[in-house]
Amino acid sequence: MISSHRAQASKGPTAGDVIQTPRWLADEMVRLLPLESWLNFDSGPTGIFDPCAGDDGILLKAALDLAEGAGELIATGCEIREDPRPKRAGVSMIGYGIDFFSQFPPKRKFDFVIMNPPFSGNRAWHFLKAIVEDWITSDGAVVSVVPNYLLDNSEGRKPWLEKHLEGVYAIPKDTFRPLVPVLHGSVVVASKTGASGTGEHCRYGWIKRPIKERTE
Repeated sequence: MISSHRAQASKGPTAGDVIQTPRWLADEMVRLLPLESWLNFDSGPTGIFDPCAGDDGILLKAALDLAEGAGELIATGCEIREDPRPKRAGVSMIGYGIDFFSQFPPKRKFDFVIMNPPFSGNRAWHFLKAIVEDWITSDGAVVSVVPNYLLDNSEGRKPWLEKHLEGVYAIPKDTFRPLVPVLHGSVVVASKTGASGTGEHCRYGWIKRPIKERTE
């Protein structure tokens, strides 16, 4: 059984760095989640969330396709966009979800989160940190596209990354062409305890574009 639900949060004008995730990458990201093993357990429905679903929800579609016939997957998507109201002194604005996560704590936690958050202004870091810390269950997982600069130690990120990362997978620099000619990014898998929580090392690899999807 598969059901889906969409919610709209902080509706506003589409941001300049909102870029649709290619379906081939969405499929690869979903495969990094242990969805099938969760769906086979008789422990109730499995919840998956995309805070950057946009109008197409392509990441959630990929998850629903993988789960078809395997169990009950509840997919929830929303689009957290920049607040269109003029900024006023002393008013905390909801911008790309950075303030959204602190002002609107989740009413429920999700088993999985899959997302392609906005990159500009360090927003991908704020999305990843907030989601891992507050929006997933104790044994849940997050799969996210991130810019490679997020993986360095600027702003003291190294301790957090070492604690929470399970895997880092490089993606082709032309993944989002033609909207973004060159993007140095990766897909990361993160959780409450990371690889260290299971006594393993963080996995490193790469995701290749299928031959039929490659551009000249």
